[in-house]
Amino acid sequence: TNVDFVRDIEGWARLTKRLYVWDYTVNFAHYLMPTVNFDALAGNVRFFKRNSVTDLFEQGVSTRNEGYHAFFAELKAYALAKLLWNPDLDEEALFDDFICGYYGKGAPAIKMYFNALREKERAWRTKPGGELTIYQTPAETPFDEAFLDQADAFHRQALEAVAEDDPVYAYNIRMSQLALDYTRFYLTYHNVNLVDPLPDADAAAQASNCLRRIAAALKGPRRVIFSQYHGTNARMHELAAHPERLSGRGRRRPGYAEIEDAVCGIRSPEEARRVDDPLAEDGRAIECFGGRHGWCVNIFGFGNIKVKPEAKYRVRVRVRV
Repeated sequence: TNVDFVRDIEGWARLTKRLYVWDYTVNFAHYLMPTVNFDALAGNVRFFKRNSVTDLFEQGVSTRNEGYHAFFAELKAYALAKLLWNPDLDEEALFDDFICGYYGKGAPAIKMYFNALREKERAWRTKPGGELTIYQTPAETPFDEAFLDQADAFHRQALEAVAEDDPVYAYNIRMSQLALDYTRFYLTYHNVNLVDPLPDADAAAQASNCLRRIAAALKGPRRVIFSQYHGTNARMHELAAHPERLSGRGRRRPGYAEIEDAVCGIRSPEEARRVDDPLAEDGRAIECFGGRHGWCVNIFGFGNIKVKPEAKYRVRVRVRV
């Protein structure tokens, strides 16, 4: 826990005056998901400085190895770079400076979005189970459909403010919206739910629009990556390239879910790959290479599987050898 970690660092600080810390500032399972840890960034740096930490590495998302446009990754990198040189700087002023410089005339609306995120997160942290971890799914956060609607409205305001006045600012705002598109798409299509009613037609249409914007971002000038996990990235790229494969999700009925391989994960490209298959219902399949005694394809890690604990379910899998 945080309390245990604080005690450990304070204990080590009594034993030495030179500590090295490697700190995480990102959700490694879902880079685009809102990970609202802004309140902790400066406080952590100052805490480490007070407790004999002389060398501090703040790991976020590497634009060289992972990709661009993780959730507010650029803002976090800017603020932390400044704070590592001078932990006494006002972090709120740093946030404001970045937002104004990065979003131009759209900055006021993005700042309202930024503040709404923090207010939602703060309220959630006061509730049992309201914790923030580095491997959470969007289903384990407080950002529901109502919040996503509000956040979308802020981004529309921001885009209207910049219009085509500056394509760089407009691009930055659209990439900011990727976090919302990814979260909404995840909540609608990647929760295997055998209990609650299906999303209504409007929600399904919204998710399809999200996928189209995600697909457009993948064709943009900068590489976008969704997770440190190969399976999650391959799945999202597969769906963006073949949006027609979402239709399989529409064949769900109460107590029944058809799970296409498009929403399954592959452990490693050395173990399996996605291929065209004219014998498959949707024309695509996962080819497993064999030679492995463990799993290489699964549906874990991209949505909670919600079932009735007392119910019995039959599982039917189509495999060709």
